[in-house]
Amino acid sequence: MLRLMKNNYVEVIIESRNRLGWTQKTLADRASVPLSALQRIENGKGDWQDYIKAIGVTLRRALTFLPENDSQEPSPVLQKEKSRWAVKYDRCVKCGTADKRHAGRGLCSSCYDKNIELRHKDENRIRKYGGSSSILTPEYLLESYVEKEKSLGEIAKESMCSRQYVYKRMKACKIPLRGRGSARVMALDKGKLKYFIRTNDEEGHLVTLRKVRYKEGFFSAWSAEMAYVLGVIYTDGNLYCETASKRHSNPTGRLQIAQKEPELLEKVLNLIECNARIYFISEKRYGNFVAGARYQFSIMNDALYNELLKYGLTPNKSLTLQFPDVPREYVRHFIRGCWDGDGSVYLEKRSKRIKASYVSGSRKFIQGMVNALSKNGLQIKTIYTNKRKTPSYYFRLNINQVPAFYKYLYDSVPDTQYLTRKYNLFKLSSERL
Repeated sequence: MLRLMKNNYVEVIIESRNRLGWTQKTLADRASVPLSALQRIENGKGDWQDYIKAIGVTLRRALTFLPENDSQEPSPVLQKEKSRWAVKYDRCVKCGTADKRHAGRGLCSSCYDKNIELRHKDENRIRKYGGSSSILTPEYLLESYVEKEKSLGEIAKESMCSRQYVYKRMKACKIPLRGRGSARVMALDKGKLKYFIRTNDEEGHLVTLRKVRYKEGFFSAWSAEMAYVLGVIYTDGNLYCETASKRHSNPTGRLQIAQKEPELLEKVLNLIECNARIYFISEKRYGNFVAGARYQFSIMNDALYNELLKYGLTPNKSLTLQFPDVPREYVRHFIRGCWDGDGSVYLEKRSKRIKASYVSGSRKFIQGMVNALSKNGLQIKTIYTNKRKTPSYYFRLNINQVPAFYKYLYDSVPDTQYLTRKYNLFKLSSERL
């Protein structure tokens, strides 16, 4: 009885829609219901009471204002729209039928399901015994899924069946499935996650995602390399705490470093033995604000994030940064990293002499650097203030201090731990003595 009633209201909807000359899309738009829901209702595959009520009201109102002589043919536009099997296709691109509903990619529901099955099958595999059910034993599934860390899709190809059937067998054998996070990590390790990125020339290319790794324990103990990288992060790095989402149940820490030139980023990645990819971000304008072109990389890692927090780094650090407690033998390496970030060295046009200065948004940080330099024989008398809406602070080295500062920063330091452009200018000041 219920089935008969269901068939009756489906027939009423289709008959009323045809009488008005509306397509499914027209009715769905006017009734403010999803097109997929209307299609399922008309195919008898859904019992969407709320949607049916909205559809019924829309049809009754439209039929009320329909002229009595409604036997006239619909307009050519409606006739053309009504004849369309799908938005971009007149019939199934594989079997050529228009009798079955469109499922996706120009395929009817039957061809679409078969296509999904074939994507998980290896036609070249020689079946030696039995069917898929005899192959997918608990022992085989444990070995393939747990020990060899294969995916459900890979197992489906080996056993000539669908991924859904493998999933069903896993459930029947009570083999626990991986969580989304661990499955993504495995996919990253195997280079299976890819996406298409479009470049400025609109040709684009395929990019393979990979898990970003770095030298664990790099920041756990002080060293010349560690102090230098920490200095770069203090100036050009940013820490972010990604909020929890559907994909990430817990907040995730992320480090991002940006620079106008890639050399410094490449050297930092080499020192921490990291495989992160460097991206170029073109200049963008947001109203009156312009974000300049830059190179950057990101590392999403909770352990790294927490290690950096221990050294005084925080998200949104620019105005609250303080000079960290650095062992005296590593202070010069830390300052060199900071100078490669926010410091400057330049040739003055008038005097043709090399000068240097350092600027920071935090007075406490720049005062700490001045104190550290004073302990190592470089006396800085004045800290200047740029009085703007957001003030900044800076100090200068006089002409006589620059050569001594060059020796302090770069003595016996390999070229893997400094920015070449600034090193060459500092070196020029020593050669001119």
